[in-house]
Amino acid sequence: MYYLIDEQINSSIEDAKKVLYTVNKEIAKLINNNMLLFEIRIILDELVYNSIKHGNKYDENKKVNIKIEITKNQIKMQVCDEGEGIKCDKNRYNPLDFKECGRGIVLVKGLSDEFKIEGTKAISIKYINP
Repeated sequence: MYYLIDEQINSSIEDAKKVLYTVNKEIAKLINNNMLLFEIRIILDELVYNSIKHGNKYDENKKVNIKIEITKNQIKMQVCDEGEGIKCDKNRYNPLDFKECGRGIVLVKGLSDEFKIEGTKAISIKYINP
């Protein structure tokens, strides 16, 4: 099995809501595990909204690219923006500081089986257990 979702949106929260709703419905047709679907939704929400807010700074002329590859064994989610890259140190985040910066990345990292950032692209992989 191989399924590809490839979307591009303007840096608008409203556009993101519409596209993520559709994307999550498509993923739910392929994956029959509610906990996994919940984790995927959180990962995508955090990565897309971070790209809009921190990467593209709500500039609707800038795009956010969402690419999701689903195979029998994994789902690979890539979100890329037109910003300057992540400036927060995800390894030094302290939740007791109540800072806005870094919390979403820590959530994504914790929910992902693999996670990396390459410039302005965040890549999260979740394994699908048969």
